Amino acid sequence: MDIHEIVKIVKKNTLSIQNPGLLNGKAGSMILFFCYNSFTHKRKYEELAYQYLEDICEMIDETTALSYADGLCGIGTSIEFLLQNNFVAGNGNEILEEIDKKVASHIIHLPVSDCSLDQGLAGWGRYFFYRIKGAKSNQNSVITLHAKEYFIHVIDLIDYYKKDNKYLKEEIISFLIDAYKLKVINFKVEKLLRFFLEEQGVDLFFLEKALTVKEKRTNIFIDQLRFQSQMTNDIVFPIGMRGGYIGMGLTWLMDNGHVTNDLINLL
Repeated sequence: MDIHEIVKIVKKNTLSIQNPGLLNGKAGSMILFFCYNSFTHKRKYEELAYQYLEDICEMIDETTALSYADGLCGIGTSIEFLLQNNFVAGNGNEILEEIDKKVASHIIHLPVSDCSLDQGLAGWGRYFFYRIKGAKSNQNSVITLHAKEYFIHVIDLIDYYKKDNKYLKEEIISFLIDAYKLKVINFKVEKLLRFFLEEQGVDLFFLEKALTVKEKRTNIFIDQLRFQSQMTNDIVFPIGMRGGYIGMGLTWLMDNGHVTNDLINLL
């Protein structure tokens, strides 16, 4: 199954998607079509991607979930991904102001004990990870400093609930090894990495071990998507980014040099 067939399937099925989210919804389709446009240079795909962006904005209301997989954190991350990779132009601080406020309010007033990427704290942290590293963000601006403050809150919450979430260690480690790059609260990130790696004492190679865990986790998803794209058209897959047609298309574009490897961090 080639990239053009995959895109046709995603285009046909996106019309009926009522989920605005990144991993399972319309935000994933939006990213695919912006990336596919950079490959084909056909304006109609860029126009379709912008239409999906408008649809997402119209779908967001007070009932929209906060989660990374299906809600505001994933939508905000998808927009930052597009901005940072120059698929769209704009000021992330202005575009994402309301999402910043809503996520921050939950971190302070309605924290969750779930540390997962899809539905919990790692997803909240992933959103602020992208906000802090935004290419257009001023690292000394009030907005960025607030993002760092909320990011620290997320790390603190993961620390508080870590014993109840050891079964999620692969995805939490994957988030934490990226969080380490920000150099915001590395003493606690190191402590958490050692906890989830089950390291005793001082191990100078714990960062390398954490990176290996992340690479193994993401390679499982990517290899599955590569395998699925080689299957016949008779087999039907989900639409989403993980294990579905959107992910298959993005993986093909990444493998062929049309999407940055930063795509892996979305998974």
